[in-house]
Amino acid sequence: VVGQGVDNLSSITVMRFYDQSAQLAYDMNFELPSPPPQPKVSVVQLDEDLILTWDPAAATFSDKGYNFEGYNIYQAPSAAGPWTKIATLDKVNGITTIWDMKFNLDIGALVNQPVQWGKDTGIGYSFHIEKDYLHNTPLINGKKYYFSVTAYAYNPNGIPKVLENATEAVTAIPQRPVLDTKYNATYGDTIEVTHTGVSQGAVIPIVVDPAKLTGHDYKVTFYTIEDTTSAHYGEVAWKLTDVTLGKDLLVDQFHQGTDEDFQMVDGMLVKVAGPSPGLLAVVEVSNPSYSSLPPDEQDAAGAPYGGNNVWLSLSCPDDDNYSGRFFISYQGSYIGDISKCHDYEIRWTADSSWATFGFTSGTYIKVPFELWDIGFSTPDDPSDDVQMMACLYEDGGTPDVWDIPNGDAVENVWGLPCSDRIYFYYVDNAANGYADFAAACDAGDFASADNMWGMVYSRPLGRLVVVNYTGTGDPPAGTTVRFLTNKPNSSADVFTFSTADYAAKKGVDVAKARLDEINVFPNPYFASNKAETDFFSQFITFNNLPEKCTIRIFTLSGQMMRTIEHTNGTPFEKWDLNNEHGLPAASGMYIALVDVPNVGQKILKIAIINRQARYRHM
Repeated sequence: VVGQGVDNLSSITVMRFYDQSAQLAYDMNFELPSPPPQPKVSVVQLDEDLILTWDPAAATFSDKGYNFEGYNIYQAPSAAGPWTKIATLDKVNGITTIWDMKFNLDIGALVNQPVQWGKDTGIGYSFHIEKDYLHNTPLINGKKYYFSVTAYAYNPNGIPKVLENATEAVTAIPQRPVLDTKYNATYGDTIEVTHTGVSQGAVIPIVVDPAKLTGHDYKVTFYTIEDTTSAHYGEVAWKLTDVTLGKDLLVDQFHQGTDEDFQMVDGMLVKVAGPSPGLLAVVEVSNPSYSSLPPDEQDAAGAPYGGNNVWLSLSCPDDDNYSGRFFISYQGSYIGDISKCHDYEIRWTADSSWATFGFTSGTYIKVPFELWDIGFSTPDDPSDDVQMMACLYEDGGTPDVWDIPNGDAVENVWGLPCSDRIYFYYVDNAANGYADFAAACDAGDFASADNMWGMVYSRPLGRLVVVNYTGTGDPPAGTTVRFLTNKPNSSADVFTFSTADYAAKKGVDVAKARLDEINVFPNPYFASNKAETDFFSQFITFNNLPEKCTIRIFTLSGQMMRTIEHTNGTPFEKWDLNNEHGLPAASGMYIALVDVPNVGQKILKIAIINRQARYRHM
C-alpha cells in the first residue's frame, strides 16, 4: 500500500487511509462492488433546445450495501472534458450532501468533505438543457455541445461512501427538423386526457420529443395483481396501451405521483397520479330550511376541503336567509382512517339512534342523528348504505348527555363552543349490523351491544364536533352532511388520449412552406470558424436542409466550382471551402443553389474572406 501526501507525515496518513480500502477489499475476497449501470443517454435535438433522456436501469441498483441515490448531469467543452456538473437528480429520502474522507492537496491532509450534492429533487429520466451552462448563453443551432449522465450509489458505511460511473460523452446539436417536417408540439406540452371512472386520479402525458409522437390513440388502465407469489400481490398496477396498434407499451407499473419518476414512451412522459386517502369534500346535501346554497354563498376553498359552508366555515353566520347556521369542525388532530375510500353521512332525524360514551362512562344514550357509510361513490344508491354507530367523547359538558354546546369545550379552528366529539364506528361483530345493535340497546342488553362494534375496521372518521352559531341545539331534522373521500385509481377508471393533433407533419407541402429557411453559417466567413478544430479543417455549414438535396456552388461569373450531394439525412451539410479539385476557394462572393427535388430551389449568397493558404506535406 502506497500513500503520497505533501510531506512524510501526511504520506503516512494517506497510506493508512488507503490501507482501510485494501483491508476491506481483502475482507470481501476481492469481490468489490461496482457502480450502478451506466445510463444509456439519448438526445432530443430541437430548435435552440436540447433534452437528454436515459434508461431507468440504474434506479434499481443495490449491491453490497451500495444503493442507487441519484444521477449527475455534466457538460464539457469537448468530448474529452474537463467536465462540469450542471445538475443532480437525487431520490427524495433525506440524503442530500454526502461527505467522505478525501486527501486535500491545499492543506496536505485527509479532510471530510462533500463528494455529492443532492437536494432531494426527485429522480427522473430526462433533463431539459435550456442554455450553454459553461458560458451561461443561449444554445446555438448547429453547434456541438457535450454532455454526460452518470449514476451514483451510496453506502454510509462504505469505503468510499459513493460509487459513480465514469463520464461518457454524448454529442448534442440543437437544430430545426429537416425541411419537409414540421413539429406540431413543443417540449413540455400537455396532451388533453379524457377520464371515465370515479377516482380523483389523473394521467398527464407530457411531450418530451416532438419527433417521436406517433399520432396514435392511447389509454391507461388499472388492475390488481392477483399472483400470490408476487411481491406486489394485492397492489393496484397500471399499464399504458397503444390503442391504435393494440399493443401494451408499459405494464406492471406501480408508481403514481406527479414527480418525474416515469419512463418516456413514444416521445412522451406519461405521468399517472393517484390521490392519497383523505377527505375530498364536506357538503351539506339537504336542509329543510332551504333547498340549496346559491354559488355565491358557497365556501369554494373548503378550508381545506371543498364544501358549502359546513366545514370550518364562517362565511355566512349572520345571513338572514340562513339564520341558525352550523358547521362541522374537529378537536385534536385525528380525522380518521378513510383508506377504505367510502363516503359517509350524518343525518339528523326526527327518530333518534343509539350512541355510547365509549371513551368515558360507557353509557348508552339516544342522539338526534344517524351515521351512515354510503358506499364507494354511490351516493344515490341506498342499496349499499350501512348504518354505523356513534361513539361519543364527553369533554366537560353535562355527563352522559349529547349537547350543543358541550360545556366549555371548543373546536380547534375558531375556538367556538361545540358539541361532544363524534366517532364513526362500524357495527362489525353482529350478523345484521346496526339492526342487531339497536335491538340489544332497546332491550337494555348493553353488555351484548359492547361486543358488537369496533372489532375490525373500526372508525373511519373521528373527533368531529358540531358548532351552532345560535348557541344551542342541533340542526333541524332532515339535514344531511356528506363526507366525500378521495377515490384511488382502480379497474373502473380508464384514461384515454390521442396524439393525432400533436404528431409531426411531413410532406412536400411542408417543405415548400419552409424552403426559405435554408441558410448557411457562418456567413460571411472571416478566415475561420469557431467550430473548426485545426488550421486545415475549414468549413461552413448549410442548415435547415431536407434529408436529400443537391448543393451547387458557383463563382459570380457563373462557373460551377463544387457540387455537394446531401444524403446524410440531417438538416446540416458542410462545405470544406475547396473546389472539385481540392484547392481552396479564393476570397470573394459565391452563389449557392440548393436544389430540393419536387419542392424547389433556394439561392444563397456566400461571402468568403479566406486566410493565407498553407499546404500539408505528406
